[in-house]
Amino acid sequence: MLVTTDRSLKFPIRIVRIQKNVGDELKKSDVLFEYEYTTMRPEGPEMIPTPLKCYADFEAGADGTLTRVVITKDQVITQHGVPLFEVKEACSHDVQYMGMCGNCGMDMEEVDYTSTRKNTQRAGIVMNHNTTDLRVSANEASRAEGSAMRRLLKSRKLSLVVDLDQTIIHAVCDPTVGEWQNDESNPNHEAVKDVQSFELQDEGPRRDPSTYYIKMRPGLKEFLEEMSQIYELHIYTMGTRSYAENVARIVDPKGNIFADRILSRDESGSMSAKDLRRLFPFDTNMVVIIDDRGDVWSWSPNLIRVKAFNFYPGQGDINASFLPQLDPTADTSTPAPAVLQPRPAENTAESTNSPQADSAYASASASPSISIEDQLVAMAGSTDPSTVEQQETQHAEQVAAQVQERPLLRQQEQLDRIEVSDANSEIAESEAPPQEDGENAEAGTGENRPASRQSASTHSHQPLLRNDDDELIYLTKHLANIHENFFSSFDAENEEKTLAAPRVSQLKGARGAKRGSITDGPLVVPDVKIIIPKMKLDVLRGVVICFTGVIPQGIPHQHSDIGFWALSFGARINPNLTKSTTHVIAEPTRRTSKVRLAAKYSHIFIIDRHWLAECFSRWQRVSETPYLIEVETDNRPIEDLPGESSELLSDDEADVRADRSGDSKNDTGTSGETDDDMESVDLDAEGNPIPALTGIDEEAWEGIDAELAEFMNSSDSEDGDDKDDDDGDSSHSDNSQDSQKSLPHRKRKRGEADPPRTAAEEAAWGESDLQKRKKRAFERTSSLTKVENATYGKGLNGKKGAIPTIVEPAASKAENGNGMEQDEEDDDDDGDDGLEAMMKAALEESDEDEAKGVEASEKG
Repeated sequence: MLVTTDRSLKFPIRIVRIQKNVGDELKKSDVLFEYEYTTMRPEGPEMIPTPLKCYADFEAGADGTLTRVVITKDQVITQHGVPLFEVKEACSHDVQYMGMCGNCGMDMEEVDYTSTRKNTQRAGIVMNHNTTDLRVSANEASRAEGSAMRRLLKSRKLSLVVDLDQTIIHAVCDPTVGEWQNDESNPNHEAVKDVQSFELQDEGPRRDPSTYYIKMRPGLKEFLEEMSQIYELHIYTMGTRSYAENVARIVDPKGNIFADRILSRDESGSMSAKDLRRLFPFDTNMVVIIDDRGDVWSWSPNLIRVKAFNFYPGQGDINASFLPQLDPTADTSTPAPAVLQPRPAENTAESTNSPQADSAYASASASPSISIEDQLVAMAGSTDPSTVEQQETQHAEQVAAQVQERPLLRQQEQLDRIEVSDANSEIAESEAPPQEDGENAEAGTGENRPASRQSASTHSHQPLLRNDDDELIYLTKHLANIHENFFSSFDAENEEKTLAAPRVSQLKGARGAKRGSITDGPLVVPDVKIIIPKMKLDVLRGVVICFTGVIPQGIPHQHSDIGFWALSFGARINPNLTKSTTHVIAEPTRRTSKVRLAAKYSHIFIIDRHWLAECFSRWQRVSETPYLIEVETDNRPIEDLPGESSELLSDDEADVRADRSGDSKNDTGTSGETDDDMESVDLDAEGNPIPALTGIDEEAWEGIDAELAEFMNSSDSEDGDDKDDDDGDSSHSDNSQDSQKSLPHRKRKRGEADPPRTAAEEAAWGESDLQKRKKRAFERTSSLTKVENATYGKGLNGKKGAIPTIVEPAASKAENGNGMEQDEEDDDDDGDDGLEAMMKAALEESDEDEAKGVEASEKG
């Protein structure tokens, strides 16, 4: 231990006499040296401060042997932290338990005048699984890790940290599961017959015991047995200690796989995040994690994210109240039956479509440059008693809701009703029409019911629960490959530091040939944080993804959960459609503008996001065919997509191109998930959508346009640019100019209606100054918000520079016989003639005309 000066000394001090020499045995409070210092003391009647030399002793703070003296006699020390002596303590207090030294039994909480710091600060690292009361120093932790590393290398094993909920098991408290277990005629009996249960007293205000039904992931026993041969397994869960121990007894009844290596939220040090340094404070090179959540690990490179085990549909993680809000794009579980998907979870931690959840996740993921330490602190949340009590209350309410509401039973009943309804519909269609004489009037009841109808009532119902999960098959391969790559690299780097296997065994080519013991010298240990990403990067190399309708607003695509994992597997993400786009990830029930436009290009796959989930699970690019989304297309000509280095295709431009290509099919999705290419909907005070302005007649629109035209023309007249504007426009005929001059220009009061125009005025209106300005606006590219104008159509098939078509009155449409078709085309046009674009173009043109006028005056 190095003894230094502390802040309590009155600097500067001068060493007067050193009283101990090297090799002397020290007791606590022995004098090490005498020193001199100066202080100010008031003297005399006027109490004038006068310097006064004082002398004091510097005493030893602990027992030990003096090994080195750093200071010299008459040395002047002016600051704290200067080395004085080196002392070999009788006890270094590296291991402490509940405030007591684990070696000498000294009270670590004791503080006296000789102490420069609290002894509890010497051991601040917690690395034991089942308690936080045992703490060790940094030296002891490093020594323990080094010893464990050599032990694992000698047995050629790595460390595997295993999550419980929805990774290797799925738990619920719905008593329906127990009833299905006892009913062999139930369609779900086969799936739940191996479910095991235990009773646990819940935390929170109710403190009622609840029965937990644990379903092990298919193939779990074989998986654990095989992995225990090449990994040392640890449990790390956000459940309580009693919950984790009960689950461990189910998955490892003999206790020889996990032993006492169980870490729960009671000892983790955080109520909402997991930190690998809690178990491995210094070195994580040999540690692999398997978990269904990546956010709780801050997307650690040690992590293998597995597909969530969702055996009980819609129930999620039983301990979700202690975890951060789940990213809506992070659900990688197998989709539930179609009839159950439209039923969102209510008042549970699995409901993630709220704007608050989206904004919270966006703020948490918008800063990727934040260090892991800062992210862990931010994610850990508060551990004060009120927050813990709130989480425990929420967990207790979730358990009570499952017990009382029995959601699995309700879902099975709903599935039965739909299935029976479908079967009856098929039977009704297959039966012959009833006879007119009424002979079979009673055939539908009693014993005379047709056999087909009897089969409908005794139909074997479809089970709600499915036992077809195969995730552990792929996970076994991944972990075995990681282990093989690690030790292949280790053997190559440390060939001279390991004792080779017997020569005879090598010559025989025996597969069981093992290497000898690990030497005590330094070793080069590979890093799984490099091995795992390297194995994943080639999976989606060359894939360029564009998400649409999948990621909520406010979340950058690269920072979403699904986007992060796509990048980790080698894919590239572009929020816009370009020539290099290979895959558009969309929702099957939605037809966004990007989906409609991408359907025009044969090289772009439009697929469900579960394709990505399957690629993440298998670590290979699977076939897109089973996940393709069918989109109707036509044979109309299409425009080229921009390249990577050129201007990107924005969402508004995707809308325009989709419409110009002739596909104006509306988005059929719901507003449950929002995307940056969805049109916003205005809501009234009660939250109901405000209908669009579709009931305004032609005369009202004409009045609005006339007022806008007068405003534009009056502004030009005030600037003196009307004449220049008319003369500079050579695209119109003289007749149109004359007609334009004949239009009346008078200002009217607000609210005053326009007088009816004559036929000549109507014709002149078609070539008005406003029309010229609109034409210029159409020739400009704008990314402003699209505002539909009911008076003007797109023009000639949406081509650039086309003169907008005037919408004829209803009577004229009826006479032409094509009014319906024209209305449909106008409805499909969603914004090429944007009002904001027109106004901006007019203002820009006014500035240009003014500049021309100034230039002309200067030349004159």
